[in-house]
Amino acid sequence: MPVIKVREGEPFDVALRRFKRSCEKAGILAEVRRSEFYEKPTTERKRAKASAVKRHAKNWRVKTLAAPVCIDFLYPFYL
Repeated sequence: MPVIKVREGEPFDVALRRFKRSCEKAGILAEVRRSEFYEKPTTERKRAKASAVKRHAKNWRVKTLAAPVCIDFLYPFYL
């Protein structure tokens, strides 16, 4: 559980913002949302698999678009 110390003279809203940020970094809110309702093991595996496929496709797109293009190969007769 994230703990913050309120500094002397620090406004409440600033301390609350720091606490929210530390909770966000710790991943507490995502954990609470994920465990709010029971999820069957097969559904959990299916969700994890879909996430992995999506992540793999995104990485593949980034690598494909970022790959250098060889101009000599595309236009060998113009050089």
